[in-house]
Amino acid sequence: MSERPRILCVDDEIHVLESLKLTLRKDFDVRASTSAAKALEMLESMGPFAVVVSDMRMPEMSGAEFLAQVRERAPDSVRVLLTGQADLPSSIAAVNEGQIYRFLTKPCAAPRLREVLRDAVEQYRLIVSERVLLDQTLKGSIEALFQVLAIASPPAFGRGHRIKAYAARMAQVLPPRQRTYVQLAAMFSQIGFITLPPETAEKLYNGAPLDLEEQAMVRKLPGTAQRLIRRIPRLEPVVALLDQLDASPPFEPTTVESPAPGLQVLRVARDFEMLEERGHTPTEAMRILERSDAGYDGGLLSGFAGELGIPSGADAVTTIPTAEVRVGMVLAEDLRTSHGILLASRGMEISDHLLERIENLLRTRQLRPTLKVLADDTATTHDAEGVGEHEQARALRG
Repeated sequence: MSERPRILCVDDEIHVLESLKLTLRKDFDVRASTSAAKALEMLESMGPFAVVVSDMRMPEMSGAEFLAQVRERAPDSVRVLLTGQADLPSSIAAVNEGQIYRFLTKPCAAPRLREVLRDAVEQYRLIVSERVLLDQTLKGSIEALFQVLAIASPPAFGRGHRIKAYAARMAQVLPPRQRTYVQLAAMFSQIGFITLPPETAEKLYNGAPLDLEEQAMVRKLPGTAQRLIRRIPRLEPVVALLDQLDASPPFEPTTVESPAPGLQVLRVARDFEMLEERGHTPTEAMRILERSDAGYDGGLLSGFAGELGIPSGADAVTTIPTAEVRVGMVLAEDLRTSHGILLASRGMEISDHLLERIENLLRTRQLRPTLKVLADDTATTHDAEGVGEHEQARALRG
């Protein structure tokens, strides 16, 4: 595999592209296209590219319009525009609007072109390294927050985990980053439960009737979640999804105008999980949603039913000795101590932290000797080295 920086050049004149490839081939891995539309396809199928170079005047769309689309589809790629003197005003406007890193006037000397492209590659590397650092910091912070939620409110964490798992199975139709936002919103949708008194949270989890004061507290939960995460950088799309979910009560039509695909996924995942908590089988829950007048997306429900194998049945469950529980297994029942204290909810994945608590309680004989887990997870094995990385990846998998 070539270690040269990858560059995509776009110009409707083939001889210009041949000249660019000849000039740049020693320093860069150059791909070229005479069509802006084809270049956008190449961006998706052959990317990432460190730099995208485009001519200004092309028949399908202008270079500025093309690079604006590149910015949306591959924001890390650095964009360079080649332009003639007649196009200078529009080129300068494109730079000022933030669409273009640099523009060069034709004809451009080869040394100058190589110098600009080397600078653009360095800019790309800075962008990528900064994003990776921010992603890792954000990922670690969110993982720590979820671990606190798991300890402070096992029912809320368990429910959020199940909603996230259902959302992940439906969200494959969404772009990768949108899938991540949906799964984060699923988990964060339950974080407000840590503000509830333990007895109220237990009643809500078990579907028991709530008094008027408790109902008022529950209605405030979505707003609590938004306030808690609103100050976390780069989670604005997650907050927006939670705002829309707050305006979409369970089993009722949403009041959101033109709901985003991510909201439809969250509504189905949340309401399906809620029906299961009320004792419905997966097939019964799916039929209720299908017959509802709440405006669920029919295609989404159909695809979700196929993912779950409905009506053939839900995931197989097996009973194993509690001492044989391993990281990565998924609980098929609530995990409680012999005194009835809830440690983890059904659907929660066994983390290294939870496994440590289980082992400690087993030593003092405070847990039942057997436990039900999803059958597919009993065969999962994990090396002692790398378990932490596995858990971190699963927290924001998307």
